Amino acid sequence: MIYYNFNQQQKILFLDYQGIITTIDIAYNFEKILSDTNLPRILHIIQNEVNAEFIGTNMNINKALYYNEKLMQKFDLIKVAIIQIEPVSTAYSMLFKDLSQKQNYFIEIFSTQQTAIEWLKVRISDKE
Repeated sequence: MIYYNFNQQQKILFLDYQGIITTIDIAYNFEKILSDTNLPRILHIIQNEVNAEFIGTNMNINKALYYNEKLMQKFDLIKVAIIQIEPVSTAYSMLFKDLSQKQNYFIEIFSTQQTAIEWLKVRISDKE
């Protein structure tokens, strides 16, 4: 399951991945982001995957890449801070990062939420 919480004060969308995550979970989560009219045009996301187990990882990456294209059309800038601690999951996140980086889409991988939040606060584009 993916828990979804937009923190109005910090202007950060927190996605907490818990348990077994399937392609269906990922698609549902992206559809929720795309349909949320309350999110700012410059979107900062903390994606905590520490307690997640991904099933069908290659399919999940392809599905996420498909939805990333849709997100880039909706938002002016997207910064995603992925929190990972397991080596295999971190490797998949690094692959996803390499495949996803675009002019208005930035991803970094962290081991703690605090460092992830600090990175989100750093201005890395003229759009911020």
